Amino acid sequence: MWCSMFFHLLVFWAGRVESAKILMSGVLGEGSHFTALVPIGRSLVQQGHSVTFLISEEYSYRARDPELSRLFEFEIFHYNDETLNANEFFRGFAQIGVEGSNGFIQLLQTYSIGRRVQVDMCESVLEDKAMMSRLATMDAIVFELPWPCSIFIKSYIERHLNAADVRMVLSSATAPVSTMFLMAGSPFNPAYQPASYTSYSSSMTFFQRMINSAYSLVLTSIMEFIMRNAYKQTVEKFDLHPNMASLSGSHEYIDLFLTNCDFATEFPFPLMPNVIAVGGLTARAAMPLEPELEDFMQSSGDHGVVVFSMGSYFASFTTHRQDLMKMILEALSRMPQKVVMQIKDPTLYSLPENVKAMPWISQNDLLGHPKTKAFLFHAGNNGYLEALYHGVPMVVIPIFGDHIDVTVRILSRGLGLMISKDNISADYLQHQLQEVLANSSYDATAKRLSAIFRDRPLGPADRAAFWIQHVIKHGGNYMRSPAHDLSFIQYHLIDIGLFMLLMTCLAFYVPFLFLGRCFSHTSESQSKCKSD
Repeated sequence: MWCSMFFHLLVFWAGRVESAKILMSGVLGEGSHFTALVPIGRSLVQQGHSVTFLISEEYSYRARDPELSRLFEFEIFHYNDETLNANEFFRGFAQIGVEGSNGFIQLLQTYSIGRRVQVDMCESVLEDKAMMSRLATMDAIVFELPWPCSIFIKSYIERHLNAADVRMVLSSATAPVSTMFLMAGSPFNPAYQPASYTSYSSSMTFFQRMINSAYSLVLTSIMEFIMRNAYKQTVEKFDLHPNMASLSGSHEYIDLFLTNCDFATEFPFPLMPNVIAVGGLTARAAMPLEPELEDFMQSSGDHGVVVFSMGSYFASFTTHRQDLMKMILEALSRMPQKVVMQIKDPTLYSLPENVKAMPWISQNDLLGHPKTKAFLFHAGNNGYLEALYHGVPMVVIPIFGDHIDVTVRILSRGLGLMISKDNISADYLQHQLQEVLANSSYDATAKRLSAIFRDRPLGPADRAAFWIQHVIKHGGNYMRSPAHDLSFIQYHLIDIGLFMLLMTCLAFYVPFLFLGRCFSHTSESQSKCKSD
């Protein structure tokens, strides 16, 4: 134990910088994108840095949270357009996920809804002169991928407020995003790397590899088009760096990329040095539960407890799809296990005796409880990595976006089973839960992979904090991928391939031409001899 503590102190002392001011932007302050940044911020504060979160006025309650307000400062921005409503945006986003089908069209619908909201909110930040003056004192900005406003904040304070060397760190709380790797110049090979939202594993058939290749190109092209069109006027309006409103240009302003994955369960793939895997940011040792909840857990006896949650973004599932929730409750009522459920409004349902429903649950602490036997959830990446950390097998109901990618990893590694939200029934849910609980292989696999996952010299939040301090001190330009200096043709060796094809053709053509000439000359000689 003391050796481990000494090692941590040594690592942090070696990479320590003078107290820095760091801005964090976790998608307005809502959901898993915010909660994934909090542990990184906490680690940075423990190293003596000042961390400020940028949040919208609708989530100003974060600034009143006793723990968060003790650790962090908050910059709260207000909307210039009174018709803007982030809560409505997130509700619409959740509704598309709950009522639509998983896939690419669903993703485009979400971007269509969110584009105006995200741009207008970003402009509300940039137009707040007093706030921008305060942000100009920042040494680094850490932001989540879905809301790229931080890139424009950096450009504004450098061009108009004389800020210099503001380091940028892009973080992604989701399963690995192929678009982010391309931004980082990190290799993405569709032969074995599944593109986001495809539901493919690293082992693909010929047709899957063909679809995966086309999908990754189309997805990147569409993201490029959306970003250019969404933020073009913003760049012109605020006189920002002209190439910022694009995926292909924004990489010039980002020093470091953090991806919330871990190769204990992730499909192996290469990473450039500017991409750091920090999977399990919200996972940690379990804290004691409240006495009433602890009594409920202990009352489960040898059967144990199943934990149910649909996460922060899709908590509305429990109110919008009451038909599905009644099926889920029917299935759970047949189980001998006790169940702790996160339900936004428990009064909507008649709860079985073995079910305890709460508007909010301490998910990580419940997953770390020795009585917890399985986790039934929506396949969110944070919940998946928390369950992995605690060695809990899973049953997933994927709803939206990267949920299907997380599901593939769970199925491929033998960590659990899946239920489609479009084909759910009480009997099927009961069957899948019973299979995971009765088949010891799922629990054994979860425990084995948990041991691998935990066996790291630094936890994910501390690892992220170390590298953020590193780029504040040294910058990230030395890790920049040379892939950014190559054209599409050069990067994919198309010119080399064409040259080699030409040389191969010449290698066959020249001897063939020579032999043809020889044969022609011989034929002419023979004809001349006969005529003589």
